[in-house]
Amino acid sequence: MIEVSNLVKNFNSFPALKGISFSVSKGEILGLLGPNGAGKTTTLKILTCLLPFTSGTVLIHGLSPQKDSLKIRKLVGVLSEGNPLYPELRVREFLKFRADLKQIPRRQIEDRIQTVLQQCQLKEVEQRIIGTLSKGFCQRVGLADALIHDPQILILDEPTIGLDPHQVRQLRQLIRDLAQNRTVIFSSHILSEVEALCSKVVILNQGEKIVEGVPQKIISQHSNHQIQMEVKASKEAIEFACSVLSNIKHVSVESHQDESWCRVDLEVEQGVDLREELFYLIHQKGWSLRELKTTSHSLEDIFVRLTEKEVAPA
Repeated sequence: MIEVSNLVKNFNSFPALKGISFSVSKGEILGLLGPNGAGKTTTLKILTCLLPFTSGTVLIHGLSPQKDSLKIRKLVGVLSEGNPLYPELRVREFLKFRADLKQIPRRQIEDRIQTVLQQCQLKEVEQRIIGTLSKGFCQRVGLADALIHDPQILILDEPTIGLDPHQVRQLRQLIRDLAQNRTVIFSSHILSEVEALCSKVVILNQGEKIVEGVPQKIISQHSNHQIQMEVKASKEAIEFACSVLSNIKHVSVESHQDESWCRVDLEVEQGVDLREELFYLIHQKGWSLRELKTTSHSLEDIFVRLTEKEVAPA
């Protein structure tokens, strides 16, 4: 559905995008991630035909933004981060106005309004003035606007920002339902949302693509295996015993306040599980054990590690 190849965008001498490539298929939800200045907004503006690019190839449903801008705009629905609405209009009035602007045939407008009101769960507020609605309902109105012309592609920029947990959960399920027969690009700073919602992730940093793939596979490939224990022994004895074990990359031991129990964090080689060996060691030493478990990095941990900038010394 969307193919981006070696995409470059320069603002005068500043390279905003440095040859990024990715693809999104129908039914996929792509999470576009990156810190401020990474190139996310530039990429979204190019995909929505709001910004020309310097070089590379962009194909949206086989169409090029450089040659087929008007056709692409009919295929794409956009919910921007600012979500520009008309607060003085009623919800139904706003949707009718937007349907007219998007040149939906008049005989189809009422059916489309009814459909998006149902999809976005707005029937109860369709006669309410937008300026009186909660943030969650305003996001739904913005999404209804993006859907009014029945687009095949949805581009959502920070759609859950400012919503409470209940509203986030509702909107997340709505996006899943909409993605069943559409392509969705979802940009967000909330990494837990992306991990829960997206079938594929692209991480940008300083205009370059640094990772693309399924969230769980990215976590597996870029995180070391973690083991956590709580052991009743001295800090020095634990550190010495763990130091002679193979496949351990790092050991961190912290004493509890009563200094009888220690918290132990072990970072081991990928694919290695030392729990059985550690249990045998603890039994052999005669130590007490009250916790032994494996943990893994979250997508947020991986994101921070891959995109953090080195801080120059003062």
